[in-house]
Amino acid sequence: MDRGLPLVLVPIAEPGCCGTFVLDGGVPVGVGGPAEGEDAGSNRPFRGSLRGSQVALRQAAATAGLLTGGKFNLGVGTGEALNEHVMGAKWPAAEERQEMLEEAVTIIAELFTGEQLTYHGPHYQVETARLYSVPRVPPPIYVSGFGEKSARLAARIADGYICMGPQADLIKLYRDEGGGDQPVQGGIKGCWAPDAGPPRKAMHRLWPNDSIPASPRSCSRCRGTSSSLPSW
Repeated sequence: MDRGLPLVLVPIAEPGCCGTFVLDGGVPVGVGGPAEGEDAGSNRPFRGSLRGSQVALRQAAATAGLLTGGKFNLGVGTGEALNEHVMGAKWPAAEERQEMLEEAVTIIAELFTGEQLTYHGPHYQVETARLYSVPRVPPPIYVSGFGEKSARLAARIADGYICMGPQADLIKLYRDEGGGDQPVQGGIKGCWAPDAGPPRKAMHRLWPNDSIPASPRSCSRCRGTSSSLPSW
């Protein structure tokens, strides 16, 4: 381990995995461990808190980029009430959250330059902030989008796009709207056992809202409370 990565992450690389995809809604950022010899982009931490400090998020992402030798991508999105309603503030409408996301990405990209930044916008305020330790190449910023508006936003402001699995229509929209040949990732959840019964029960117990459409899922505050839940 010559990059200072936590030893707890070593087993991730040993089976031949190319990296990790870390779900991190509601807290600043998570760090995954790259397999030795993998190309940049093998780490995909996924989402900083929409309401959290964008300066703190950028500091954590810059540090992760340094620790992993450039093998770190930062994923951001408009958030889900399930993760973030616990902070106690009113949950904004989708349009406002998309505005917040675009503004946050602007701040994050500016701070990645290592220059001092003062910024006053409709959603975020930054006073003479600067990152003194920044990677030589800033981590790519991927935007998560589960609907057409978010896919268009990702095409406009991001270095890559994250969707829920093989969603050909959204991927095509992303590419046609300006995403071009930039990277696209699809995240799906799974649970395996020799017998199908226990994994189904485990998935339904731990993440029953995974198949709910994006709009109601983004506003749901608890797992398993929506009438749209699948019946398995």
